[in-house]
Amino acid sequence: MTTVCKCLGLKRDAYYKYKDRADKRLEIEQQILEIVHKRRRSLPREGVRKLIKSLDDQFTK
Repeated sequence: MTTVCKCLGLKRDAYYKYKDRADKRLEIEQQILEIVHKRRRSLPREGVRKLIKSLDDQFTK
């Protein structure tokens, strides 16, 4: 990893910070997709606007 970072002109800690953020973002995206898929299975004909409104409380913190 040191060689790759040197070639790209990056510090190793910068790479790992970026990787951690990307991993966390991917995990959150997967959780969101799972919630939406479950909702779509239970109410397949619900429109996008109603879906967003009904899921709003789950996504706001």
